[in-house]
Amino acid sequence: MVYAVIMAGGSGTRFWPASRKQSPKQLLRIAGQQTLLEAAVARLDNLVARTETLVVTNHSLVAAVRELLPDLPPSAILGEPAKRDTTACIALAASLLNKRDPNATMLVMPADHLIKPIEEFQHAVQQGVELVNADPSRLVTFGIKPSYAAESFGYIRPGNSVSTVENHEDDTAFEVHG
Repeated sequence: MVYAVIMAGGSGTRFWPASRKQSPKQLLRIAGQQTLLEAAVARLDNLVARTETLVVTNHSLVAAVRELLPDLPPSAILGEPAKRDTTACIALAASLLNKRDPNATMLVMPADHLIKPIEEFQHAVQQGVELVNADPSRLVTFGIKPSYAAESFGYIRPGNSVSTVENHEDDTAFEVHG
């Protein structure tokens, strides 16, 4: 079964002054009526049931997230015991899901991305799930073609083997994406 893990623990410091400690980027209405977190959950419609969705957030934001997402069971909103970034967030969710379903397939996604069109995202996820179902040892990563070279991001080399670019020159992003 496919479970969604939405990472919503960021403090939004790079989005200051719009975001604050108790109102980080994922809780802001940036592009429309929904917060970025609400939009992330909505992107899962027809892909993952609400009962198979987990939101991992900062422990101080649990109440706000529960209020924002009343369709999710309260147990689906996890408060991180300490801020430890992406790997710890995924490890926490993986540990909990492994106890629930040792054969779980995890779809891990950030809460603070604006993704359009939704139909293309959903189609890509469906294709990724099919790949994993055919070979459960696979790791599928989604990305976009960069519009500019940014030193704060790593880049994905498309293909069957895993390859990333962490340190790059100014125009490497355009060469990497294929």
